[in-house]
Formats: sequence, C-alpha cells, structure tokens
Amino acid sequence: GNWYTPLFATSTMDLGPGNGYWVRNKQTGAAQTSYFGGLVQTTEVSVDVDVDVDAGITILHMMGQPLAADVPLDETGTTLWADGALGSTTDAGADEIWVWDTPTSSYKKAFLLVGYGAPFDGNWYTPLFAPTDIVLNKGMGWLYRSKPDTARAGVPSWQWTEPVPY
Repeated sequence: GNWYTPLFATSTMDLGPGNGYWVRNKQTGAAQTSYFGGLVQTTEVSVDVDVDVDAGITILHMMGQPLAADVPLDETGTTLWADGALGSTTDAGADEIWVWDTPTSSYKKAFLLVGYGAPFDGNWYTPLFAPTDIVLNKGMGWLYRSKPDTARAGVPSWQWTEPVPY
C-alpha cells in the first residue's frame, strides 16, 4: 500500500536510515502487529541533528537505530559527543536521549556530561548522575532532545555519523 498525507496526496516523506518516525495506528478492536522492514546498513550512518539556538524552544528529534547491532550509550558505544552533541555539568544544559521503557511505561533519559574532566566527560548519565544503562537497540526508535546553546548560533545543524560496529 501507499502512505498518504491528511489531504490524501501521496506522501513524499523520506524514511531514510537514522530517521525515526511515529506510526499512529487507528485500528480498533483486536490487537494488531505491524512489521516494517528495510536493508541492513553496511556502511556508516549519518543523520543531521538540528540545533536549538532559541532559548524558548526545545527541539525533539525522532531518530532511529538502523544498524544491525546495538549501540550502547557508554564511552565505547557512540560518537555523538565527538560529532557535536552538547554536553554540560547538569541535564538542564545538555542534550538528552529519551527511550521508551515498556516495563515502567515511561521514558528513560540520559544526558551528556561534560565539564568534570576525565573519566566523566563524554559519557551519558541519568538525571540522578548515575551512568546510564541505555542501549540503542537495533531497529529501535528514540528521541534526541537538542538544548539551547548560544555558542552554536548560526550553526543550523550538526551531523552524527555512527560507524558500523561489525
């Protein structure tokens, strides 16, 4: 089948590698299982991340994990900080990653800690300053919260490039 806009025009959205999306299922009654498929990435994946330069606006990006391997948010698992993610000494000033935690029916959050020096800088922590256990599982969608940063003014976006871990 085809996807359509609310005005019944054929959709032109590009659901490329690394771009997340939300599907609203309007079926009622019995439970339904939906399957989405695509090619397994064999090269690094690059995703543009828009920068929030207006303190009155926080940008949430829907992102996806298109690699055939899990990407842990520990010091060995991601290139986000090196590529341009904003870190801070508190979650109030740093970019965040949110993943849905089904057992608790809530979001797990992690922020990029920067400003304390080694071995802390560049690692992702919970809002309670514990190292995160978040893993971006293969095929999983997640939210990236871009925080305001006047130092990034004039820079419309940065590019996260995650190498293939296999």
